[in-house]
Amino acid sequence: MNYSVVAVLLVLVGAFFGCESSGTDEHAAASLMDADTSVTNDAVILEALLNKSISVDTMQVDQRDPFLYFKSGYFLDEHKKYALAVICPADSMYDVCVYTIGPDGWQLIDGVHGLDAFPVEFDVMFKDYNFDGQNDVFIQVTVSNGWAMSRGHLLIVDPKTKELQLHPEAKELANLRPDTDSNVVFTEEWDGYDSVNGEQHLVMLTHRWINNALTLTGKRKVTVSLR
Repeated sequence: MNYSVVAVLLVLVGAFFGCESSGTDEHAAASLMDADTSVTNDAVILEALLNKSISVDTMQVDQRDPFLYFKSGYFLDEHKKYALAVICPADSMYDVCVYTIGPDGWQLIDGVHGLDAFPVEFDVMFKDYNFDGQNDVFIQVTVSNGWAMSRGHLLIVDPKTKELQLHPEAKELANLRPDTDSNVVFTEEWDGYDSVNGEQHLVMLTHRWINNALTLTGKRKVTVSLR
């Protein structure tokens, strides 16, 4: 384990956890639960996940209480394995870190810290939001009831370095959907509900990447029948 990674983990990780895992090694995270959690060091647990994931193709841990999300595999590059960790050292803040495999194991590439958090509605999506051939990271913070309006943090991943760039202009946009045919990102606004006719009224917004920022370029009203 690279000692610079351990130093970062000691600062970032805030809680021990039991966990469920998925991937090629279903018992990778579960084995950690056998440890005496009363004496287990927080950084050691995340270090153990990093070390364990070296020997398997893919691994995922999604722990809600205490919160921790960990994923390793080929989700950022089909030819090279990377790892992503999202932790919540404070109840209202996420820290996001991305790692690469080096000669001495996992090495930290980049991190984004202090993002608004709401773990109970956490979700993560990996899509190419800026159409450069590289999967990016969207972390859901909130999702509304009724017609679901998902909002969160958009982290664009550099195709070469895999460094993360936060795009705050996307935080208040709901239901981000990149369309690779037209190179636009669609979002939605809720515009009311017609209970008589059973219809949801929405405004569909169109955004293009201009000067490295999502920029509104059009909008149209849409009616969705629920019958």
